[in-house]
Amino acid sequence: MSSSTSSSSLLLCVLVKSAKIQLSDNECCSYVVLKIDNVKSTTTVVKGSTPSWEQEFYFDVPDRSAGLQIELWERGQFWDKLLGLYHIRLDRNDEQLNTDLSSAHERWI
Repeated sequence: MSSSTSSSSLLLCVLVKSAKIQLSDNECCSYVVLKIDNVKSTTTVVKGSTPSWEQEFYFDVPDRSAGLQIELWERGQFWDKLLGLYHIRLDRNDEQLNTDLSSAHERWI
């Protein structure tokens, strides 16, 4: 999931796969926002309660203490609604980080 590009920098690849959104409205249009420090990447907007994005994003992370924030949004007519978010610390060793990423779907709030 990650590899070092230098002793202090980290190249992080994030694959946004899919979601299962439990809303009463099947016409939900949703997207994912990934944030590290002041860098933000956004998936395309996908319609339905089980959106599938299958999009990869790459981040050059000079400081692991920043962390990765993942946000799930519903696109609205006038404003968008935050459906869930999760923050992953990147300052752990690679084994702890891989464990966190593989079980992250269980800890959405």
